[in-house]
Amino acid sequence: MTAVLLIISMILHAAGFYFIALLYFKYQSVKQSEEKQAAMLEEAEQSLAAYLIEFKEENEKLIAGMKMAQEKDINIGRNSSHPEKSVSEPEDPEFPVLRIAHEDQLELSDPIKKGQPESEEKKIISLYQKGFSTEEIARELNKGKTEVELLLKFRQN
Repeated sequence: MTAVLLIISMILHAAGFYFIALLYFKYQSVKQSEEKQAAMLEEAEQSLAAYLIEFKEENEKLIAGMKMAQEKDINIGRNSSHPEKSVSEPEDPEFPVLRIAHEDQLELSDPIKKGQPESEEKKIISLYQKGFSTEEIARELNKGKTEVELLLKFRQN
């Protein structure tokens, strides 16, 4: 009788150890996936923070450039005896966006095409296929660089 109880006890102990090991391995896999998710979350937060910092810097440059342009316009108004610079000459190489925006204001708008107007997505894709960079496309269509990049990325997939 003791031998039977001893064998049953050994079988129960073996089953217990088996289930303990099984639970341990499941716990480890859950722990690893949790660590991966935490790493991915941290990476996403860092990417967003870097994007926001870049966006803030671009906005600050744009604001500073617009202030400089307004000051130049005021100074030109005061000093009307001085000849104005040609629009095609870059006034400030540090702010090419302002120079292009100023040129766009002086150019006449294109005549309206007959038929359906081209959608923004088609314009972006056609300019990209012609070899324009995302920054040039964004400037041309008055869109954000990131918006153009995302649209092209979604279009590729």
